[in-house]
Formats: sequence, C-alpha cells, structure tokens
Amino acid sequence: MFPLALLALTACDKDVEEEVVLSVYATQGVITASDLSLAVPGIVGPPNLDDDDSDGSPDWNQGLQEGDNDYTTFQLELPARTELSLIGGDLDKVRVYQNKQIILSDQVTSAEVGKAMAGDEFQVEFGDWRATATMQVKDLVNGDSFEVQLTGSPLILNHHLQPSILTSMASVRYNGYNNSAMENHYAEVLGDAFSPVDGMDYGGDVWLQDELEFANAVGTDGHMGVVMDLIRDGQGPLGGNSGLAPVARDYFEGPNMMRGIWGGGPATSQDYGGNIEVAPPTPDYPLGRIYYGAQGRYAPDDDVQDLFAEQAVQAPFEMDSSWLCVGHVDEWFTTIPVEGSRLGWKLVYSDDQMAWDALESMDPTTRLTRFAQDKGYGTPADILADDHLRSLNDELTRDVLEPQLQILIDELDLQEDDIIYIPGLFETVSGCGGGVAALFPGMANLIVADDTAGQTTLFVPDPMMRTNVNDTSGDPIVASFSAVMPPELRLEFVDDWQVYHMGLGEVHCGSNVIREPYDGADWWNEGWSLMESN
Repeated sequence: MFPLALLALTACDKDVEEEVVLSVYATQGVITASDLSLAVPGIVGPPNLDDDDSDGSPDWNQGLQEGDNDYTTFQLELPARTELSLIGGDLDKVRVYQNKQIILSDQVTSAEVGKAMAGDEFQVEFGDWRATATMQVKDLVNGDSFEVQLTGSPLILNHHLQPSILTSMASVRYNGYNNSAMENHYAEVLGDAFSPVDGMDYGGDVWLQDELEFANAVGTDGHMGVVMDLIRDGQGPLGGNSGLAPVARDYFEGPNMMRGIWGGGPATSQDYGGNIEVAPPTPDYPLGRIYYGAQGRYAPDDDVQDLFAEQAVQAPFEMDSSWLCVGHVDEWFTTIPVEGSRLGWKLVYSDDQMAWDALESMDPTTRLTRFAQDKGYGTPADILADDHLRSLNDELTRDVLEPQLQILIDELDLQEDDIIYIPGLFETVSGCGGGVAALFPGMANLIVADDTAGQTTLFVPDPMMRTNVNDTSGDPIVASFSAVMPPELRLEFVDDWQVYHMGLGEVHCGSNVIREPYDGADWWNEGWSLMESN
C-alpha cells in the first residue's frame, strides 16, 4: 500500500450520523478509512503532458486514451444518488472521468453519477503544473455534501540524492577533436546505466548538461518524467547553427517523459543547464532548493525564473557568477551524498589554499605534461612563482568565494561540518572581460551517478598535476581531493582535458543524468505548506 496516497473526508454537516468517506484507491487495491495513518490534502497527480500514444501531441489534448497512465484513480463509497461538481479553481486544467469517460470539465461542471459504490472507478486528470480545482461530492437524497481539493503536481527538479537511472554524454569524433577517453571511462564503470548520444548528429556539440534539465512530476499513482529543453543554441566544431537543440526531442521525449520549453530568449549562458542546479533537502525544504547564477543583468530567462518560483516547493535563490568567464554555478561548488551526515549530503566547495598546499608538497621540478603543452606552466615551481595568479586567487577568495559561501550557508541552513573543501585555482581567460575559469580541471564540476548494482560513483575531472597523465597515484591534487571524500563513494578521475577543460567546461558540463523521483518526502505531504504560502 501507499499510505501517503490516501485521503479520508467526512461530510460537512456535523449532524449527519453516518460518516461519508472518500477513499483514494492506490494501485495495490482498496483502501478504507481504517487504513489511513495521515491526512493528505486532496487528490494529487501529475499533469498529463507527456505523449504516451506517440502522436506528437501532449496527451491532455486528447483526453484519456488507451495506454495513458498519467491520472489519479479514486472510488466513492456512497449509498445514495450522488452528484459531483467542479465548483472552483482552474477548471480549464482539471477533468474528472468515470470509468475513463469524461464527466466533469470546464464545459460540464456538474454530473450525477448514481450510487457511487465499489466497482466504479473515477479518474482525475490535470493539464498544468499546480492546476487546482475543488470537487463537491453531494448526496442527492439528503443534501449532505463535502468538498475535495484536486491538485496537480508541481515541477520538481532532480538533485544528487536521487538514484540515477541513466547517464548520458554527447560522443564526438572530428579531426582529432574527440572525447573518447571520457566516454570509454563512463561505459567501463556504468555499463548499461550509460548511454551516449551521437554528438556528430548535432555538429559536434558536446555540452549536454547545458542543453537539458531533468525533473519529475509526482502523483499518488505514479510519476511523469520531464526533460526541460532549455533555450540554447549550442555550437560544435562544425559551426553554423549546429548544436544539441533537437536532442531533447530526439533522444529523451516519449511515453512517460514530457518535453517542455520555457522562455523565449535571446538566450545567454545563464540559461544553460550548468547554471541551473538543485541542492538536496534541507530542514525547511524537504524537496531541495533550486539555485542559479547571474552575471549582472544576465540571469535565466524570466519565464524560467517565474516557473521555478511558482512551484514553491524548491524555492529558488540566486548566486553571483559574474566573476566567471562562462558564469555557471557548477564551476565552483556542488553537492554529494554522504551517509550518516546531518543532512544526508554535504556541500563541496572550491578552496585555493588546499591547491597551494598540494603544489608546495611537490618536487618543484616535476614536469607537468598537460600544463606545459597548453597553459605555459612547465613545473609546479612555475605556478608557484606566478605572483599574479596568487594575487588573483587571494582576491577571489576574499571578495567572492567567502561571501558566496555565506549565502549558501544561510539559504541551505548549513553548518561548518556540512562543507567539504576541495582544491581549486582560477586563472584569467583571455578575451573574457576579466572573467576567470579553472586553472586545472575544476573538480567541483563532477557528476554523481549509479551503476546497475547501485554503487554511487563520483566522476571527477582529473587535475593532471603530474608528468604521467595515465597514472593518478602521484598526483597531489588527486590525493588531496580523495582524502576528504566519504569512503562509501567510488571515485573515478576522468580525463576531460582536450575537449572539455580546454573548452572552459568539465565533466558535469558534458554529461546529464536521469534520476528516480526522490521518495523520501512526497510533495503533497511535507511540501504542502510551502505551496500554501506561495
């Protein structure tokens, strides 16, 4: 049984001797009032906006069809003639069916359904996020009635505590421009839980994180997956108007996976998925919180910001990403699951002093193979001798990183023990108006993914602070990072240098993960007060 999916409602007339009970029927069978352990605020369900019949149109446009599963079922147990009415709310976005035949809508708001006894099933269908209506149930013999609230699910974005279902990246091969090392690494670790997208179908655009954001809409009878098709015109090495714009439609949209587009642009880097993230649950927000970066007047499209705010259960907040060249929040912090911790997760935050300490621990004459080729630093001594680099990171720590961390502490109700510091340094990027990017692959730009056996793995950009790029054992940055990670997490250091790091992105920027709905706190239970206050 689903105890959270149940509702007991009594007649409004307190003088009625016999209690009138509305029982919501879960898929496991009949639930009676005696089974109820808590009150649920009405009937809830996902909006029916996917395309289960694959006809190219949202299912809401056709009404319930064979194979459609995005509705909530209930039964009425009333001994007399019964009338159902929609008496208020978003009547154009809520429908009620009897045995999958429509009986209530904005066109017909009242219907007699006879004796509502066990056997007849009723269905509620929603046509939008947080669509609401009030349904009156009336005994036509004695006139007694009660009201039932009908509420569509909010759009709930995913976070890193939710087990992953599938990890993807765009696979590219073009005149030496290829990401086979990263693809092969994912495939080796994740097996069937990894599926690449053919990036050459999309002009060699590799930034899959930036094109998409995954979410869920959850009801008492199930859920609908959501792929947010973000307003971005990605560019690959082939140029032109090529890019991943069609990938949400081509690879991810389908039965039980609705594709939605919000915002009209013109798009900026702040509209990309790497700039839209979700922190896991906090004491005040059991479904987590959305956060995004802003570069001055540039932020995610107003329609997207409004959408997030309207859902209420993941109240969004803004971070300052104006100091970065690309300007995404995934460039300097993230979250990871940590068993037994206060929140069940911890914030991972970039720290320059850890990087300096690691560099100072090295033989100063060590040849840094990748840095010598692409960064102009042949040895650790060269990096340590760069006074401008030192001054830049000192200023960033004082003026940006520490104040931004305080915002996260305040917004997410963090304590010092909830934060894991990892090594990170930033350098000025030519042609970026003073904006910075990671000097060595930014390790906060990681992904959290599960293999088919349920092992949680962190795929971390390999810092390459060593001579032998194929051997991480002598890398002091790897050692520093590994020393502070929880032992239950598998660590995989991914070579993303050629395509991603040198393109001002990392592992997270080039990947995306579909996740299961988080089952630790159903929105209609713990998140209801947040919706009521909005």
